[in-house]
Amino acid sequence: MALNEGEIEVTVGDETLILVPTLDAADRICAAFGGFRDAMERVVGMNLGGIATVIGLGAGRHQPEEIEALKQQIYKDGILKFVVPASFYVGVLTNGGRVPKETDAKPGGTSQGNVMGGQRLN
Repeated sequence: MALNEGEIEVTVGDETLILVPTLDAADRICAAFGGFRDAMERVVGMNLGGIATVIGLGAGRHQPEEIEALKQQIYKDGILKFVVPASFYVGVLTNGGRVPKETDAKPGGTSQGNVMGGQRLN
């Protein structure tokens, strides 16, 4: 399946999910965490519930029991596997649903370091 700009594919258990950067997902994630910074801190801090919430809401799963099922499977698969795709997804949401470009990384249009360009992250 071809991915659109900003979409991220993750495999949880034997299921492939597509995290779609929509305004609805952004709103729901902001509401769940109190903002993108707090969402990113939870994901980077390897908080199991935070990672499951970001992945679940990004994949259009809004019910608590759906998030709980994801949380259980993410734990079984290994939390570390999901830190990069979930944090990258939050970053995409903060950029209006687009993958950040290297020129977006630093004022003045110059960048040092790498910006992840691919969306299939695991």
